[in-house]
Amino acid sequence: MRHWWTWLIIISPAVVLLTQMVPLLVSIPCLDSWSFVQQYRELMEDRYSWEKFFAPNYVHPSAVGKSIYFGVLHYLDGNVAVLPILSWVFSAIIALCVYRLARPLWQAGWFPATLALCGATAIIFTAAQGEVWLWDFVFQNFIPGTCLAIGLWLLMAQPLSPWRVLIAAILSVISIHSFGAGYFVAILLCLPIWHGMHGQSFGRKIAFTICWLLVHGVIAYFALTAPGGSDKGPDGGAGLAAIFDRPVMRTQFVLIVLGGMLGKGTVIEPETLCAILGGALLAVFLVSVGFVVRHRKDRELTTSSLPWIAFSLYGLGSAGLISLGRMHNSVDNALDERFGTFSVFFIFGTLLLAATALREMAFSGSPWFPHARRAAAPGFAILVGAVLINWHVGVNLMHLKHSRIDQERALLTFARVMSLENNEWMDARITRKSSFGLSSFLADQGKLHGVEFAKDRTLASFKVGKKTGGKWARFNPPIDTRDGKWKLTGLGGLSVDDVADLILITAQGTTGPEEVVALAATLMPATFFERRKEVRANPEFYVGWSRTLEDSSLPKGVVTLRAYVFDQDKRVVHPIEGVHRLRDDQAGASIGAHRQSGAPDRKEL
Repeated sequence: MRHWWTWLIIISPAVVLLTQMVPLLVSIPCLDSWSFVQQYRELMEDRYSWEKFFAPNYVHPSAVGKSIYFGVLHYLDGNVAVLPILSWVFSAIIALCVYRLARPLWQAGWFPATLALCGATAIIFTAAQGEVWLWDFVFQNFIPGTCLAIGLWLLMAQPLSPWRVLIAAILSVISIHSFGAGYFVAILLCLPIWHGMHGQSFGRKIAFTICWLLVHGVIAYFALTAPGGSDKGPDGGAGLAAIFDRPVMRTQFVLIVLGGMLGKGTVIEPETLCAILGGALLAVFLVSVGFVVRHRKDRELTTSSLPWIAFSLYGLGSAGLISLGRMHNSVDNALDERFGTFSVFFIFGTLLLAATALREMAFSGSPWFPHARRAAAPGFAILVGAVLINWHVGVNLMHLKHSRIDQERALLTFARVMSLENNEWMDARITRKSSFGLSSFLADQGKLHGVEFAKDRTLASFKVGKKTGGKWARFNPPIDTRDGKWKLTGLGGLSVDDVADLILITAQGTTGPEEVVALAATLMPATFFERRKEVRANPEFYVGWSRTLEDSSLPKGVVTLRAYVFDQDKRVVHPIEGVHRLRDDQAGASIGAHRQSGAPDRKEL
């Protein structure tokens, strides 16, 4: 710790990320998390079984993730906001193991070591992962990588002892029951075990490796094929042989995944730039591995390089596995932020492997060192620039995810007075059909936070605030779809960088109160917080909302439709420009006519 202040620099990206994510956390389940809430409900109602517990969730074994999620629901009163913090903690454990394994880099001097480790920290904690740092469901993705990091730290310590191998075996089993890529951990931990068995016979090494892979392979087989799993998706049953289908497209997909945390936020198409950067990293990795293999008799070099090779292979293998389940007929899915929890291992592993190779070249006086050093400086500069640009993009994506979770929270306000039969909510990635019933269950258990249920659907249940301006919020004339439905559209913005929590559509007949008959959410694109000029120029694309309304859900006769912006925290609704009368041609007429009318006089707050 001669230069203790360098550690403040090294860990600074982790601290910055934590300060950025904590204010955005929302303590409600989101999207896929409701499947765990459903299983927790069955557990509380004594309808659960071990078969369901070990059944894969969306293809992936998730017994460990379920245990943690159930524990948070049960013992922390459903405060699921701690789970993204747990993702950060897992990343911190990975970083600590990396720092421990990177001790040989300090031999080259404190400055290059500080640069390399600060870069690795920025990659591990990159905000480019966006929604991952706020979504309570994705903490599971970090578990296998955490197990790999701890296992490498234990097994690289000399001498190799039986208890270290035993702990590594336990970590492998945990990773297998955490995610689909978990078996890679068991495979990769063979490398340090083989390395640690230096001096023992080749036959003994082979026998141990076969037994290790066989035992964990059987465990992985039963974990992946356990009965009762959820939908496997279009490519879920393709099998490993599909890795050889459409090789060009699959290679492109893998490269995009590898560079996915580095290639966004520029004028270049993300798919193109991510593939280029992923390919460049893969080239650096292969060259570095070739250098290590060429000097494999140098035990010090192989010992210091082995962890980074294992980390990189974990990221590379995961990218290949992701292509099996997510490629389908397009490479668009490769840019999903969730995949960053795996690709970061390839990025920082390649960075530290290259740094290790450069250190060895410098110490050995290799004639290639001057050329490698000249190439390393601009390469590292490009990497730092990409990390910083994508960090900014990731912060915007975090704000976007926060807004969407807030929309889901506002939607749950009506869980006890309305139903979610329309698939539009899932298609827009706002919530799932099951969320209304399950949120009511959580509330009964005192485990739902930040949601106050509406007592009924009448508008009188809410305070009416000032009317919103027509620039950002309006209700367009309904469109008759001629199949017993109305297509409702409009704008749901509050400003150039803010949108409504929820849009309430109300209906009022010739008699009876004004009631909420439909709910809508503003569908913000991923670039909402990046392109303010475009938001001003094309608000329909950036703050638009739409909803399909069944005519049978409306009162009979002439109906007046209005829309409101809902402020869930203040429990206030603000009228939106545009009031429309349906069936105004004749009382009780069927679909076919509407007339826009002026807003009625209302007493504003």
